[in-house]
Amino acid sequence: RDFFLMQQNSAPSLTQPASVDIYRVLAGVLTKLVMRNDAMAQGRSAPIEPSPFNALTPPEISIEEYLGRLLKYMACSEACTILALIYIDRVIQFNNQSFVLTSLNIHRLLITSMVVAAKFFDDRYYTNLYYAQVGGISVAELNTMELDFLFLINFSLHVSEDHYRRYFSELKKHAASRHAAIPAPVPQWAVVPTSARRPSSARHP
Repeated sequence: RDFFLMQQNSAPSLTQPASVDIYRVLAGVLTKLVMRNDAMAQGRSAPIEPSPFNALTPPEISIEEYLGRLLKYMACSEACTILALIYIDRVIQFNNQSFVLTSLNIHRLLITSMVVAAKFFDDRYYTNLYYAQVGGISVAELNTMELDFLFLINFSLHVSEDHYRRYFSELKKHAASRHAAIPAPVPQWAVVPTSARRPSSARHP
């Protein structure tokens, strides 16, 4: 079951880019989600486990600014933004929702999922050294995260046209709500489970 509860609407094919507003809508949804998960995780005490995706402290750059930077300098198709969302969703689904999006890991998950999406989907992509410089991390960290990410999604990279359209359509609904000044609900995905562990530490971002 998808965490986004979607209906079929008109949407571009995988070979067509998403609209410019899509990344801002996605950033807005992720920001609300991370804020809610952070609030729910406050006060929980659990053993800290190492993870390459977690930073010591939340990066100062916002999710929207960071995602915009990735799209600008990675020069990947905007369809990769949708694929990156689907891949992050799969991380959560394939790990029984025990993987929680927080302010400590969302930036690293975004750069990793975008890199994986670009390499899988786009005809043109760059080296991990370049991507690491864009993302503000070391190439060794990116290499480690990329491999871990692939294992987290069981190397499930294929996305069907129908699956892509459904995710795109849900983001368009949020975009319409945003322009109409109607509060859009935070999707019921990546919610902190009762037994969720606190994020562990790693370097910035």
